[in-house]
Amino acid sequence: MRFFLALTGVLLLVGCTTTSPSSTVPIELPALPASLAASCSRPVKLPGAALDAQDTERYWATDRTNLAKCADRHAATVGNYEALRQKLAGARR
Repeated sequence: MRFFLALTGVLLLVGCTTTSPSSTVPIELPALPASLAASCSRPVKLPGAALDAQDTERYWATDRTNLAKCADRHAATVGNYEALRQKLAGARR
């Protein structure tokens, strides 16, 4: 009977132990580069007066350029963190 009581006590203590992570090295994510974290430019503010074709084209071109830059930063951000995610997943194996 004492044996079973002692065995029960040991098993209870074993069940209370905490698990430790497989690695004690902290994972530190690098800061996002400022060029990727930059906010997208707002559309060009149009003047209150009527626009001619040249002004319309100039404002449109500025907006399209800013939109393309924003899309490039977004794609770079997604790619950067997808690569980082895969790198961290590989380090855990």
